[in-house]
Amino acid sequence: SNSNKDVVIIDDGFHCHHISKTLNIIVIDMANPFDNGLLLPAGLLREPLWELKRADVFILSHPYMVDRPTYQKLTGYLKKFQKPVFIMDYKIECLKDKEKELATDFIKDKDILAFTGTGSPFNFFSLLATLSPKKIYGAVYPDHFHYQKEDIEELEDMCIKKNASCLITTEKDYIKTTMYECSIPMYYLKIRPVLKSTEGKEFDTLLTNVVK
Repeated sequence: SNSNKDVVIIDDGFHCHHISKTLNIIVIDMANPFDNGLLLPAGLLREPLWELKRADVFILSHPYMVDRPTYQKLTGYLKKFQKPVFIMDYKIECLKDKEKELATDFIKDKDILAFTGTGSPFNFFSLLATLSPKKIYGAVYPDHFHYQKEDIEELEDMCIKKNASCLITTEKDYIKTTMYECSIPMYYLKIRPVLKSTEGKEFDTLLTNVVK
């Protein structure tokens, strides 16, 4: 490559052995850390679990989806690899659309219709529930779903039938709907990841040392 970039970030590149990498960061969903432990197509793993020894950093996402014993069991298992372990939680900053931002208490005690086409839809619904809406009606689409005009019209009809006050989705899904008009107010959750070390290490310091 003729690229003059100093830093290249590769998504989903752990199993790409032909690429020399300075730092391997493994993100693990705490709600479903290793699926059934089997490789594709029998399971979701692309490599056997013993390949975790090649990781330099572990990041555990969606900690609010598991109880304390499950949390301790998973972190204990990863610590045997003697690599830094971080917990990635999410802070909801606001609700947003094309024109404005709303405080997170906007949907408190309201009936809402939430929809998403992501790989872990119930993680999104669980995060949304922390904002204390009165009731959440859900619509789940396949991962990487490409919305059409008819889908937006269907969501509008569902909203009206359920007497929901608005549509709520993820930023990823929202971007895929912006080319269509929607008669119902639609917002996405603006979230910010928050990384917490299980051992007192600072993630920013770790990355800075690698970049230098």
